[in-house]
Amino acid sequence: MAFTFTIEKSGDMEKTIENLKERAAKMGATISGDKISGTIKSAEGIEGTYTTTPDHIEITITKSPYPEMYNDMIIGEVKNQFRLSGSQ
Repeated sequence: MAFTFTIEKSGDMEKTIENLKERAAKMGATISGDKISGTIKSAEGIEGTYTTTPDHIEITITKSPYPEMYNDMIIGEVKNQFRLSGSQ
């Protein structure tokens, strides 16, 4: 089942997305798109989309090999990657 969450962001959205693309590639994942919208695909089989506004990024996970009970873990890991890339 798909689920959506929001990450507040500060700074330049284009730089944020570029930083995340670099981090994702190092982890075997792919982020495709631009500062407005795109797709996410992890090495573990998690897939989703993102859209942005000037002050946040909305992420929708559309496919996950994990049971729904792990959604909070997935959200936590995505938010952690934003923090580690200096994007939050």
